[in-house]
Amino acid sequence: MKARILLIDDEEVDFVITSRLLEQIPERAYELEWAETFEEGMRSLASQRHDVCLVDYRLGAKTGLDVLREASNQGLDIPMILLTGQGDDDVDLEAMSLGAAGYIDKDRIDSAVLDRTVRYALEHDRVVHDLVDHNRELLWLHKLTQIVLGREPEDEMYRRIASEIGSATSFPLVAIDLYDEDLDTITRAGAYGACIPVEASRHADQTVSGTVVRTRRPLIEMSFDGRDAVGQSAVWDGVATFMCLPMIADERATGALTLAHTEALAVDSQLVNRVASIANHLAALVEHRREPLQEHTHP
Repeated sequence: MKARILLIDDEEVDFVITSRLLEQIPERAYELEWAETFEEGMRSLASQRHDVCLVDYRLGAKTGLDVLREASNQGLDIPMILLTGQGDDDVDLEAMSLGAAGYIDKDRIDSAVLDRTVRYALEHDRVVHDLVDHNRELLWLHKLTQIVLGREPEDEMYRRIASEIGSATSFPLVAIDLYDEDLDTITRAGAYGACIPVEASRHADQTVSGTVVRTRRPLIEMSFDGRDAVGQSAVWDGVATFMCLPMIADERATGALTLAHTEALAVDSQLVNRVASIANHLAALVEHRREPLQEHTHP
């Protein structure tokens, strides 16, 4: 897939030169769009359809620094590379302080420099977003931990957990089922959305959750039709996307986490891995809560 580059520059000749330089790159992995004024450039940036932006320092009455400032004010998250000329060292430093991903001296630019700078900006942006996502996930898991290790009744605890998982994953339907290995039963511990909690335990053979727990293999349906095989078909009426993953702690399957959506979604490995991580984290927390309090003696 080609990276989409926006060039904000008031000189058409610079657009032509940039286009030719990009064409010289063997992979030709870029497609270029041109905005020739500050106002047009900001409108294009606001569309958020580009992967990286090249912006000339000199834009008539405005400058590339103005673009950087306005993009920051509007919360536009896109790596931006400032195109400068000789003698603009102070401008380069100010651009970096404003969040520019890099800068290029227009008098020394060639296809290799352009390609390297753009690729660095894209990779840096990816790493930053991964770190932000990772930190956000850690904070959210910490919140989940606080809920589980709190002192509220279990029914309220599981309801809150299901609600948090629904909000974090954008799935409107969430169910948490716990498995009793001795009785071989599944009990609906908590739910979010239109999922109606089961009042009584059911034999594991009668539920998809039970099958998932026993096999430890997720069930993922991207064209779900609410068939009876899932059990409680009325609960899942209108569901298009269905995910049921085992909750595993200490190599034991302790339950299942189900997420469902009324829209047909493209479920990729990243989403499955995230939900599996949530399910296993929840399983470990639940097992920890179930452990009897140990009395410690001190010498």
